[in-house]
Amino acid sequence: MFNESLNEIYTFDATSFIFKDVNKAAQHNLGYSLDELQKMTPLDIKPHLNQSEFVKIIEPLLNDNAGKIKFETTHLRKDGSTYPVEVHLQLSNTGQNQNFVAMILDITEQKNYTENLERTVQKRTLQLTEALENEKELNELKTRFLSLVSHEFKTPLSSILTSITLLGKYKLTEQQENVINT
Repeated sequence: MFNESLNEIYTFDATSFIFKDVNKAAQHNLGYSLDELQKMTPLDIKPHLNQSEFVKIIEPLLNDNAGKIKFETTHLRKDGSTYPVEVHLQLSNTGQNQNFVAMILDITEQKNYTENLERTVQKRTLQLTEALENEKELNELKTRFLSLVSHEFKTPLSSILTSITLLGKYKLTEQQENVINT
C-alpha cells in the first residue's frame, strides 16, 4: 500500500529529519531516487522553509499537543521546478524511535482553479464597476438634459400662459385692443 499510493508518502526521523522511506509516487514526482532521498531532509525539498520555521510548524506534534497537523507549502523537484502541496503530518513511535509520517497531496490543480476563479472575480468586479460608472454618467446626462429642457420650455410656456390669461380676462371684442397693447 505504501508504494502503490498515488499520494506522496514520506517517513523521516524525528530528530535528524533524514528521510527513512519514501514511496514511489514521491520519488517519481520529485525526480529523486530512494537512495538520494535517504540522504535528504524535508527542508531540502521545501525551498521556502528554514529549519527554525519547520520546527515551529511541527512543534505541536513534538510537544504532544496535536495528533496530526496539516499545512500548505511548496515542494522543490530535482529539476528545479516547484509545485504546491498540502502536508498531513503525524508523529509515530516505532519501538524506541520516533518518526514522522507525511502524506502529501499535490494541490496544483486546486491552486490553478482557485487562481483562475479569483482572476474571473476580479475581471467581473472591474466590469461591474465600469457599468456602474456608465450608469452614473447616464443619470447625470439625463438630469442635465431635463434641467435644460425645463429651462428652455419655461420661458415660452410662461409667455403662452400670460397670453391665455389675458385672453381669458379680455373676452369681449371691444377689449381686444387691450390684449394687443398688453
